Amino acid sequence: MRVLLLATLLSMFSAHAQKDVRVDHTPWNTVVATYVGADGLVDYKGIAADPGFRRYLQVLQRFAPEATWPEAESKAWWINASNALVVQLVAAHLPIDSVGAIPMAEQKKVLVVKGISFSVAELMDHVVDRFGDPRVICALHRATRDSPVLANTAYTAEHLEEQLQAAALRFVNHPRRNVIGTEEGRISWLFGRYASLFPGPDGVRSFLLQYSAIPPVANARLTVMPRDTGLNGR
Repeated sequence: MRVLLLATLLSMFSAHAQKDVRVDHTPWNTVVATYVGADGLVDYKGIAADPGFRRYLQVLQRFAPEATWPEAESKAWWINASNALVVQLVAAHLPIDSVGAIPMAEQKKVLVVKGISFSVAELMDHVVDRFGDPRVICALHRATRDSPVLANTAYTAEHLEEQLQAAALRFVNHPRRNVIGTEEGRISWLFGRYASLFPGPDGVRSFLLQYSAIPPVANARLTVMPRDTGLNGR
């Protein structure tokens, strides 16, 4: 009876601990605050040599999301993990001028969660599909000049809503990612890759209208910008 009671209490404690989990993203916050400039360019060499970055990668290995985690906590973990592992991939192949210089970059396996291996491409697609939030696209860094810039703060459950809003504003209004407000608007290739998040003929336009500082011209033709896989390093 005592054994059964103890097992029940341990199970309840474990479930409560998982539900109230708070992953410490402080090491990653320190890294990006130090090595990501105001212009969004990243010092990959500096990050590669920083022991704090290696400590954060260990945190990600120890604390993988559980089904009992609050959605905001889980979403912050996946975004930070994706961004950190892309940085790790680039750092492991320095010196390079382009992500295209990394052989099969998006196919390289970078993470294992619950026995499932993820490549860079699979990881990003998983994060987007898992939460169905189009703003997440704007928070995922791909190390290229045409991708969303790497935020210089870690994403956290407590501030996630305002951080995702800021990421969407930053990405939509960045002139190297999107050009809006002209009769020939140009938009990021990411809107095409994740078109299912922008349903209907005006799905993308509605998203742009929500976040653009310059409203899109009515009935303007939107074309996709060519890819730029140059490294956004400094």
